[in-house]
Formats: sequence, structure tokens, C-alpha cells
Amino acid sequence: MLLTPHHTTQCLQNVFYLQVVEGYGQTECVAPVSLTVQGDHVPDHVGPPVACCCVKLVDVPEMEYYAANGQGEVCVKGTNVFQGYYKEDEKTSETIDSDGWHHTGDVGMWLPVSTVINSVIFLV
Repeated sequence: MLLTPHHTTQCLQNVFYLQVVEGYGQTECVAPVSLTVQGDHVPDHVGPPVACCCVKLVDVPEMEYYAANGQGEVCVKGTNVFQGYYKEDEKTSETIDSDGWHHTGDVGMWLPVSTVINSVIFLV
């Protein structure tokens, strides 16, 4: 039997009586961008965006992901997002667009319950 992340989560919850919270984040966003809500036992998603940030998806045509279909590159904007790379103006301008959205380089998709699921880079 293949042990999936879902099985691992169930095992931790059942054996050790732990509350497992799944999420998505990165250093440039001071860790979390989204977290599952306590008591949410639905597997294979990373929860809704945390209160201090907004998340949107943008088209990635070369991979055939389109925001209109609920898939695309994950972009984040908010008080938890960094302002730029130290003494790296060129890299900063490649990562943060003119409207202040941080382009993570990760691809995700919206689920019917308005949460982001990992699809390509951050597969759950």
C-alpha cells in the first residue's frame, strides 16, 4: 500500500491525538499564505488564505493553466509579503509586479470551497 500524505495525516491524528494543520507558504511571504481551518478534516488542500494577504491566480499559457479555469500561478499581496530582495533590485522587479503582487512561481488551483490546492510545484 502506498502511504499518501492523507494517510500520514490520519495516522498522526489517530495515534498521537494531534491536530494537523496543512498550509502553503514561502520565505518571501513570512511563512504562511494559507492554512487549513481547525477541525477541517478534508484532505489534500492547503486551506484558505490567511487574513493578512490576498491570493490570486494568473495565467500560465505555456503550461495551459488559465485563471478563468481556476488554475494558474499563485500571486500574493499583503502585509506578510516581503518588500524585495536586499540589494537585488533586478530580481525584485522580476518577482513583484507594478501592482505589488508577488509572483511565487508556484502553480495552484481553486477548489469549490474557495481554497487553494497544490497542483504542480507544491503537490499535496
